[in-house]
Amino acid sequence: MKRSIDMRKHIIASGLVAIAGALGCMPRIVAAEIKCKSVAVTEAGTKTVGSVKLTRLRSEDGFDHVIGNMCQPDWTHADDYWRYGEYYPLHDGPTHQREDADKFVKTRPRPPAMQRYVCWDAGADGNKPYAPARIVGAFAYEQASTHTAGDTPGGIVKDVQLHVLCVPPERRGEQDTQHRPANWGIQTLNAAVRHATASLLSDQQRIRFSLRSHAKATGFYERLDMSCTEDTASDGQPTKTFSRTLAKNEAIERRKAIYYDDYQGTCHRVHFGCADREVYLSLLHHANEGEDGLVDEQNAGDHNCGSDSPPIEVKAVLEALRGAH
Repeated sequence: MKRSIDMRKHIIASGLVAIAGALGCMPRIVAAEIKCKSVAVTEAGTKTVGSVKLTRLRSEDGFDHVIGNMCQPDWTHADDYWRYGEYYPLHDGPTHQREDADKFVKTRPRPPAMQRYVCWDAGADGNKPYAPARIVGAFAYEQASTHTAGDTPGGIVKDVQLHVLCVPPERRGEQDTQHRPANWGIQTLNAAVRHATASLLSDQQRIRFSLRSHAKATGFYERLDMSCTEDTASDGQPTKTFSRTLAKNEAIERRKAIYYDDYQGTCHRVHFGCADREVYLSLLHHANEGEDGLVDEQNAGDHNCGSDSPPIEVKAVLEALRGAH
């Protein structure tokens, strides 16, 4: 049976995202284990970048200091993302694409209207009280209405750009009371999705959720069920944008393991890297059907597949499948 795989690329303007930590179609959100508090800000001065005057913001309850520590050591001035939004030319270093950021900031008439949240461990029953010592994540995003959908059922009514996503260093890799991964990164990401979709008027409406990953976070995002596109900044550094269209009560989960049996005695685990989500969904469908040498998690043992299987890039798998037809 001839297979057709959609390789469409989505180019979505988005902000650089900070995430610290290690960190099925349309999965539904399960009971949350974290609660998130909206953080209010007040103006605390200005700073000029080129000809653009930026308003510096101060978080109430002293969260600026918390954010600065939470996003370390990946960025020297991580709290600037929190205080200025998407204006990452305030940062130095080879991974921040300063020239492109300068150009971007000069095209914006005003600082982005950010919504900022800090999240804490609410316990399995959701009733654990808020305590600064148990902060497990923070996020901030910008959202704007889009004119592409209007009131059309199923239409995209908002573009949501995630700018900040951090997990405290001491919470990274933490386990719960049953010695399972706590997954604070994924939980914090889905808290952002939950808050961003809360204002949708119907289950048919969608948001376009996007982010530009910090270089050190791409391994985390590439393992999630999101589309990815890659560009090269003016300084030669690669930038990866991740996106997903989401409705109310939908969540972002890890991609399921898919294997490729080459019928020569070796089973390979498919490594998707920066790939379009529809490629993953197409291969998952064929793996579930047991077609084209693709194997899903449930049948991995029958093909001597497992976590120790050597990786194979998704492009090589697509080429092998096309060659077989």
